Amino acid sequence: MIKSLKTNDRHNPLGIEENVRFSFVADSGDSFKFFLLGEDRQTLLFTRNVSLEEAFGFPIDYKLKAGVRYFWKVDDSELSSFLLAEKLDAPFISPKENLTHPVLFKDFLAKDVKEATLYITGLGFYRAFINGNRVGKDYLTPGLNDYHSYLRYQTYDVKELLRLHNRLEVVLGEGMYKGRMGFDNHPGNIYGDDYVLAAKLVITHNDDSKEEIKTDESWKAHPSSFTFSTIYDGEIRDETIDTSVVSPVKLSDKKFNLVPQFGPTITEHELLKPTLIKTPKGENVLDFGQNMVGFARFICREEKGKLIHLQYGEILQGGNFYRDNLRSAKAELFYKSDGKERSVDAFFTFYGFRYVKVEGMKEVDPDDFTGVVLHTDLDPTLKFSSSSRQLNQLLHNAYWGQKGNFLDVPTDCPQRDERLGWTGDAQVFAKTACMNMNCKLFYKKFLLDLRADQTRFYKGFLPAYSPSLEGSARAGGAAWADAGTIIPLRLYEEYGDLALLGENYPLMKDYVDALIKNDEEALHNSHLVNNIFTFGDWLAMDGMSSQSLKGGTDDTFISSIYYMHSLSLLSKAGKALGKEVDAKKYAALSEEVRKAIVKEYVSPNGRLALDTQTSYILALHFNLIENKAKLIECLKARLAKDSFKMKSGFVGTPLALATLMDNGLEEDAYRMLFSKECPGWMFAVDHGATTIWERWNSVYEDGTISGTSMNSLNHYAYGSVAEAIYTRIAGLRNLGHAYKEVLIAPVLNYRLKEISLDYESVRGSYHVSYHIRKDNTFSMKVVIPHGCLAHISLPNKEKDSELDVKEGTYTYEYPLTKDFIHPFSMYSNFIDILSCPQAISAMGKQPIFLCLARGNEDFKILSPFLLTQMGYLPVSLAQAEEVDAELRKVEA
Repeated sequence: MIKSLKTNDRHNPLGIEENVRFSFVADSGDSFKFFLLGEDRQTLLFTRNVSLEEAFGFPIDYKLKAGVRYFWKVDDSELSSFLLAEKLDAPFISPKENLTHPVLFKDFLAKDVKEATLYITGLGFYRAFINGNRVGKDYLTPGLNDYHSYLRYQTYDVKELLRLHNRLEVVLGEGMYKGRMGFDNHPGNIYGDDYVLAAKLVITHNDDSKEEIKTDESWKAHPSSFTFSTIYDGEIRDETIDTSVVSPVKLSDKKFNLVPQFGPTITEHELLKPTLIKTPKGENVLDFGQNMVGFARFICREEKGKLIHLQYGEILQGGNFYRDNLRSAKAELFYKSDGKERSVDAFFTFYGFRYVKVEGMKEVDPDDFTGVVLHTDLDPTLKFSSSSRQLNQLLHNAYWGQKGNFLDVPTDCPQRDERLGWTGDAQVFAKTACMNMNCKLFYKKFLLDLRADQTRFYKGFLPAYSPSLEGSARAGGAAWADAGTIIPLRLYEEYGDLALLGENYPLMKDYVDALIKNDEEALHNSHLVNNIFTFGDWLAMDGMSSQSLKGGTDDTFISSIYYMHSLSLLSKAGKALGKEVDAKKYAALSEEVRKAIVKEYVSPNGRLALDTQTSYILALHFNLIENKAKLIECLKARLAKDSFKMKSGFVGTPLALATLMDNGLEEDAYRMLFSKECPGWMFAVDHGATTIWERWNSVYEDGTISGTSMNSLNHYAYGSVAEAIYTRIAGLRNLGHAYKEVLIAPVLNYRLKEISLDYESVRGSYHVSYHIRKDNTFSMKVVIPHGCLAHISLPNKEKDSELDVKEGTYTYEYPLTKDFIHPFSMYSNFIDILSCPQAISAMGKQPIFLCLARGNEDFKILSPFLLTQMGYLPVSLAQAEEVDAELRKVEA
């Protein structure tokens, strides 16, 4: 079976760029026939043979024509289609008068229409209508990027919207182009101070003659009902405004690098219905049950002149509406009714929210409101479920955090006066993002933005966020700027597109060469980067206070580690691209940097000079030294000192669980993952989070928000824990590139009895599921797609545990060598015993142990047996053995 036919990685796209590539997934076969067909779906234009190895991306040697819809198939598959965009060669126009949020329009006749295609773009944002009907389903077009580098235009099939007499209307908003954006209450006009529109409507008549209607001075303008609209502050809309006053337009002298839409747009997804809360203050507040991104659509039935006011927030405080953590962002809507019943949408803004306060309605009926979820239209690629409600909720939170922050730009947060493409957040979440959804084109666009910023403003270095708002972002530094090397390699590993890696090689190389130049000229080849700003282990909990911005891990260590890492990644990219000289050069320098770090920070017997979770995680993850035994020993001691709670920040946390599990500390990894105390993931889950918090302690135990200066409740960075859950706990690990070869090696623990994961790779569907039964037997099912190889490591199996299998379905069942049903004994840590009510009951035979453990934090990391070894405590080995007998009966 042939499925998932895509052109330029999109399903049936309209208006794509040149350099067309095709892809598909096959369930069987090694050689296939590609057929290109004409507009009539029958005329054969071109054929070629395609090998299985080419199936996830191949070009054709055929001259395609712009503006023509082509169809294609592979063997006897269903047809797929695409249209190569014509150039948008129409001039830009602007209203001649000073109109706020103008409507530009053109009246025209259309007879005998066979096809009609609209090519259009406008700044800041635009929304088009033909005869009052909306064109397309996209939001916030033409998207968010550095408009001085490129400007995308969109393509729409509008044939069904046309009749004899027509009006094409386009409403323009401020957007990022001219609206308020960035820090320090930026007044706006970042990229321009006017509204501009370019459009070309191509009508093909039944006799195949063509007519073009372009933006020019024959167009007209009139006011819209919008008097205000910005991304941060929301919109003001007055339906009582007289919009009939027509004024002329003028040709604009603006010139842009126009490119066809090359990736998915922002579209409408889930629709959520709220419940109504009457707060202690008497407020009418709608609860949508989920921290979401989009807007509240509502039906207005109010009398003329009535002003409705909506305010958006993430959390209640004392049961009342709250929004102080949005800082200066007003995040609101004012809507003045004209007396007509209308469905009201947001046009040119979006909100991050769970709660909406409603004022101005005679009666607030929750049935009149719908939460409209917006995000970039990315194909979901992963399904996961487990026997743990908490774990399922955590992954739900990470997934919704991705949806809410993937709006053309990988924003850090969607609600306050920020919403910027922070590079550090984007790179730490990239693996999780690419497993949850097909993010190839999304990150391709982000890398294009990075390259634009790099060449225009940063002399090889990279910004802390991109688009950088005309260079206003500071240079990112370690782990932030390294998005420029990490993400391109990640995309190559996930999707196998060597051409895309080649496109991004200059980005990678210029960044690394800038680091090398700094090393040579400012650091005198010391290789220890101590002169470039870094955010460090951002928001770690081992800083000076619980509200510190930066953790306790040495900045120079972090910067030098990432210098070494980026050198290594560039070497790998060079090798993949056949650039052997580069590959050897950068690999050798990476090794020199590694040696310099070891000399500075590692003692002769392998002890690290730093003692933080993140420092050990980095040293182990990046293979700083060959003999890791001392590092592992010290990390284990550090975790115990931290009561097995997460202390790392944005640098250490994304790598933490996988690193622990890869170095024999899987018990500690599970303990930290499932810890219900703060700081920890499950603390947020147990306190009602439906997305990932920015801080470990964003909300206190009593539900009080911990601060307002920087406290987002939808911030996906710590959601990168999903990567370890997918790749270590479920056990599906990509080897090489594009999932042609994988390792399936689940890491078991008594806390999880069932796991199921389905992942749709570019080569086909992988499945891994397992179940630990009551009799401590283990069953696992794996499905390997066509043409792929899996190395399977069966966990806790006495012998014959390593297998290599090709495509197919396989099941395994055997008794486990470790008891995952009765995990407790007198050797178990109290921190684990105290997490299980049955285990606590079993300790009732000797309550002295519980008394000691609950009364002293230091004892929680010990076991009943270890307490008997402390001569100053009134407990004996006999007492521990009695407890042991009871604990071993407990089923976890």
